[in-house]
Amino acid sequence: MEDQIMYLSPRDTYDVAIMGECIFSGRIIYSKNKIIEILSESMDLDSETDRHESAIEFFEYNVLGSYVGTGTPIYLTEHEEVEHEEHEEVEHD
Repeated sequence: MEDQIMYLSPRDTYDVAIMGECIFSGRIIYSKNKIIEILSESMDLDSETDRHESAIEFFEYNVLGSYVGTGTPIYLTEHEEVEHEEHEEVEHD
């Protein structure tokens, strides 16, 4: 039996974290950063730091740690854009 492509549920909550799909496997690619943001907003804790840390812990154990076959989603960590310093071009002989 062929594995099905898996989505996080409830989809009306997590579909906003979908970045696309893998062109080779068709697996859904989610933004790890966006999922953690969504989880953090749902945490009933006093401080933002506690919510964020709890969301990371929940994500790593319950989401990232769940393998449900070849249709398991892919999670992409987005990095902030880093401005690159302008470097002088050096001519080579």
